[in-house]
Amino acid sequence: MSLKKSHKSYPQAFKDEAVLMVLEQGYSVADAAKSLGVSTSLLYNWKEKHEALKQGITFIARQLP
Repeated sequence: MSLKKSHKSYPQAFKDEAVLMVLEQGYSVADAAKSLGVSTSLLYNWKEKHEALKQGITFIARQLP
């Protein structure tokens, strides 16, 4: 028997606020992630996408199997 991990989705406004905690409010990624209850790797991903979008790079969503 295998257990599937549930995929939690966060609103874009939540992601934006999390990234701004790091970029504008001086929080470390680890501290911001801990206070918001998300993983550091997830917050790093949001930060990377935020910075790429500011440079005009867009991401294409991939379809999950």
